[in-house]
Amino acid sequence: MLSREDHWTVLWSYLKKRNEEMIDISVGIKDLKEIWLKAFTQEFLKKFGWKFYRLDTLPTPLNPHVEYLATVQTKHGELVVHDGNSITYLGHNLWDVRKG
Repeated sequence: MLSREDHWTVLWSYLKKRNEEMIDISVGIKDLKEIWLKAFTQEFLKKFGWKFYRLDTLPTPLNPHVEYLATVQTKHGELVVHDGNSITYLGHNLWDVRKG
């Protein structure tokens, strides 16, 4: 049986995925990388041109998360986005990235 916290985590994940099926990202929407990643799953963002590259690092006690690079397609080519970058959707899976 799931704990109360696990139950809410599973429910939130389900609702997030369900909402993504009905959502389309509008041209001109702008936010920080961290907000995009909290608001949407990686699978959803991949539909809009995001790519995620897993780095060859193993989880450690000090860093329990597996690291990855997130990139988006810009009019100049594929660009790595960093924490704090402001990212704007331009349409047709193209993005504009600005330093935060």
